[in-house]
Amino acid sequence: MRVAAPDEAELLELLALAVGVPSPSGAERALAERLATWVRRHDPAVHCDVDRFAAGRANLVLGDPVPGHLVVYGHLDTTLSGNRVLDRAAVPGPVPRTFQRRGDTLTGPGLGVAKGPAVAALLGYLLAVRALAGAGAGAGAGAGAGAGAGAGAGAAPRATLLLAAGGTHRAAPPGTPLPAGAPASGAGEGVRRYLARHAGPQRPAAAVVAKCGPPGVLYEEPGAAYVTVEVTGPPGLAMTRTAQATGGVPAAVGAAVEGVERWRRSFLARPLAGASQAGREAALGSLAAGLPYKADLVGGLLQLHVYAVLAPGDDPHDLPAGLESAVAASLAAAGHRRLRVRARLVDGTAAAGTASDSPVVVLAREAYADAHGAPPPAVTGWTGSTDGVLLRHAGVATARLGPVPLPGPLGRESLSLEGLLAWVRAYAAVVVGWSAGPAGSRTTPSQPHR
Repeated sequence: MRVAAPDEAELLELLALAVGVPSPSGAERALAERLATWVRRHDPAVHCDVDRFAAGRANLVLGDPVPGHLVVYGHLDTTLSGNRVLDRAAVPGPVPRTFQRRGDTLTGPGLGVAKGPAVAALLGYLLAVRALAGAGAGAGAGAGAGAGAGAGAGAAPRATLLLAAGGTHRAAPPGTPLPAGAPASGAGEGVRRYLARHAGPQRPAAAVVAKCGPPGVLYEEPGAAYVTVEVTGPPGLAMTRTAQATGGVPAAVGAAVEGVERWRRSFLARPLAGASQAGREAALGSLAAGLPYKADLVGGLLQLHVYAVLAPGDDPHDLPAGLESAVAASLAAAGHRRLRVRARLVDGTAAAGTASDSPVVVLAREAYADAHGAPPPAVTGWTGSTDGVLLRHAGVATARLGPVPLPGPLGRESLSLEGLLAWVRAYAAVVVGWSAGPAGSRTTPSQPHR
């Protein structure tokens, strides 16, 4: 079956639309509705559902979830809020605010995470639907990887497209007041919503995650954990500063940070499972002490927010005790013995994987090779976790493949136009290939790492 080449103008139109509608986590509905309007205008025969499941939030779902279906998944929300004041703490320099093209380079807010891959998946899905609808009865294998006889005239895809809300990793400690306009806390709501709505016979048999990542096909993915470490002591006044009055909390920042780094070195020294694609990493991403608008009060609370990437076998519930012990030891060694330390797990999901010979992984490799002209390279030590682990923990065999971002500073998200066109072809090939297989034949379950 022959799938039409993606239209560059159509891809650029969709990218400009997606980047032009801000969609921080918690405010994805407007983008879902705009994309739905575009789809209904260009492909009115495609079933299009905007699932508005919470205030400001929505998933965009194309297609019908038939038994044994594949879900091609991307997400609508972005890493940054788009608010210059709120984003400044993470990205103090200027960032592009509009969609731009310079030759083969595309740049725009949220393009890498994750509007570029999401739009490529959307257009690839529509190309596959068009090819299946126009195929003659008994059409033989053609340009689509894995395509073969069995997709007759007017055939509907055995696949859906899910562009979800809440796909970026984020987790705020309970009770944390979020400023107006800040992205919502929590992650994975869109995927959880889809799985809850499509349980039983409508449960997906497999998933392809369309997100930026390494050059290759991921069938194993690390988990992730957010841990908050709190250092407390007596508060004080700047006007009557003494070691006793201040409690030493702000002065202990250096020692507390060194304690986190000591824990990280021990964490990374653990042996990794042989031949695993998933790696391990950790960092102190944020810290706060006192009131920024009342610096004459020397605060008695220091909060250190740690993010850890979990390799197979890592239990997120083990992390707080190790961090607490390491920070307490570092504080004591620096003479801050009066301070107390407490660590707690805010959110955590263990690593998970799918069998490397699972039908969806095989199909993803074929699609990669078909679109790029070479087999996917091997992946080891990958330290990027997504909510694809939620699909795997739900027993959905999952492969992840997508563009490699172009180099640049945080906040400047750039992708190759030629590369994105190749990914449109790859996602179309996956949908056609899955739809061409016998119903129920592609159901290898996914298993969490033990």
